Order: sequence, then structure tokens, then C-alpha cells
Amino acid sequence: YFCTRVISPTNSLPSQQATSSSQRKHEKHHHIDKECKLVGCPWRIVVHGVIVGVDPTDMCHSVALGGDFYKVAIHDIIDGNALLFRPISNIKRLIDVGIGSFVAWPKSMITF
Repeated sequence: YFCTRVISPTNSLPSQQATSSSQRKHEKHHHIDKECKLVGCPWRIVVHGVIVGVDPTDMCHSVALGGDFYKVAIHDIIDGNALLFRPISNIKRLIDVGIGSFVAWPKSMITF
């Protein structure tokens, strides 16, 4: 299948479930600095990286992450043509962001 929905900073993906403050603290401890793989659409690995931000108030490209995204440092790009879930002006694909930069990615599209 192909993804057709772009997520704007004010329109995030629906939460899988509500998270309390204590759950977020555990989540932060559990996922921060963890190596991960970002999944694109259609379903495939598009990036290898490390989670660097999980707090909904953390910023990525001047936009707060919100509850459904993590901030990921890009270490290796598998598919540079993969579209970003949160495009920023002329930055629409992973190749536009580049290795060593950061991207906000939906939690539901991250594997460990």
C-alpha cells in the first residue's frame, strides 16, 4: 500500500492510547539514545538512526514533536527518496534532510 497522508505540525496521527505523565517518563528512559529503524510508506525501512527526543515539547525544525512523534538523529539513509511525514517548505524527502541531521517521525513507524 502507499501512504497518501502528510502530517502537518498541527495535525498529528491519532494516539494508540493516552499516555500519562509517569508513562512518558518511563518511555523517555526506555527509548532515549536507542538505535532504531524508521519505516516509510510503502512499509519498508528507510533510515537507521538513534532516538534523541521523546518529550512532546521537544522541538524538531522549530516544531514541537507532539505526543505521537519522536525526534531521531539520522545515521544512515536507506531510501533518500522516502517522503517525510512532516515536510518543511522545500524539505520533503529524507535526502533533503541528510545524514547527521534530525527528523520527527511517528512512533508507530519506528522499529527497534
